[in-house]
Amino acid sequence: MSDVIQLRPEVMELVREIAQRPDSVLLRVKPGAEMCALREDRSWLTGSESSLSRAERHLVDVYREEVAYALRQVAWAGLCDVKTDQGVIIRRLSVRAESAPADRRSATIALARATQEYDDCAVGGDPQAILHALVDPSACNPPSVISVCAASQRLVPSFRARHIAAAWYGLHSRLASALLGVRPMVATAKDELDESLTYALIADVAAQGGEWERAQSASTLAIERSPELIAPYVALAWSEVQMGELKASERALRDLSSVVGSHPEALANHVMRYEQLADAFRKSLNQSSRIILRRLIDGPVELGRVLFHAVQ
Repeated sequence: MSDVIQLRPEVMELVREIAQRPDSVLLRVKPGAEMCALREDRSWLTGSESSLSRAERHLVDVYREEVAYALRQVAWAGLCDVKTDQGVIIRRLSVRAESAPADRRSATIALARATQEYDDCAVGGDPQAILHALVDPSACNPPSVISVCAASQRLVPSFRARHIAAAWYGLHSRLASALLGVRPMVATAKDELDESLTYALIADVAAQGGEWERAQSASTLAIERSPELIAPYVALAWSEVQMGELKASERALRDLSSVVGSHPEALANHVMRYEQLADAFRKSLNQSSRIILRRLIDGPVELGRVLFHAVQ
C-alpha cells in the first residue's frame, strides 16, 4: 500500500469543485447509514443518476477507482491516528510487511511534485482536507473514519474499506458493529491473506468480549490461511492463557518464534500494546489464568516474557 495520498491534478480539480458544492450528494452518507454502504457488494452509483451534477457524473464515469482508493488512504491515515482504551492499530503484519500510515506531510509533498508537470493546472490545498470536504463539508473536524470508508464503498466496494471500518469499530469497543462489518468480509475475501486478516480481526473482537474459545478458533483459522502473519499467534497465545492452557500457549509462542526468527523488532507494536494496556489485560485474568501467565513468563519460551512481562 502506498504511503501517500495522491491524485492527479485534473482529478483534484474535479474533487475540489464537487466538495465546494453545498448541494452535492455524491459521497455524503447520512449519519447512521454507514453500515448499509459498507455491507454493499455493488457500487451504488452508475453515473446516470439525475440527482448528480455534471461534475459528479464525470467523476463516477471516469475517476471512481482513483478517488475510492484515495478515500481509503484517508481512512487508513485516520485509523492510524486513533488512540483508545484498546490501544492503537497494529501496523506490522509480518516480518517483511508493514502497513505504513498515509501522513499529511508526505501527501502534500507528493501532490506538489505531481503538479509540477502541469503548468496550466493550478492545484493547491491539502489533499486530505479536500477529500474530507467531499465527504462532509459542514464538519469543523475531519469526518469519521467510518464515513470516509462508507463514501469509498459507494464508489467501489472493497475488502480494504470494510477492514478499516471494522478495525475502527473494534478500537472503539463497538463489538457488535465490528462483527457486523466483518461478516461480508468473509464472503468477499479475494485470497488467503484477506481471509487471514478477517479471522485475525474476529479473534481480536472476540477477545475484547471475553469470548476466548471463539478467539482461539479464529486465530487458528487466521494462522492456517497465512502462517506469516504475527498478530494471530499473539492472540492465540493470550487466548490459551485465558483458557488455562499453558502447553498450547507455549506452542503458539514457539511457532511465533519460528516466524519472527532473527527479527524480534517485528513484535514491537504488540509488546507496546501489552505495556500500554497492562491494567486492562491484568483485570481480565482469573486466578487460574494468572498462574498460567506467570508460568509462561518464567518458562522456557522467551517470547512469553517478551510479550507479556508487563501484565504479571
